Amino acid sequence: MDVGNYLKLWLSNNYVLAIILLSSGYRFG
Repeated sequence: MDVGNYLKLWLSNNYVLAIILLSSGYRFG
């Protein structure tokens, strides 16, 4: 297993999650 690819995948997933949370915060905030 390539750790670099795993880390990139994890970071991209959390990036999307962070964008969704920020968008929700701005929308309801």
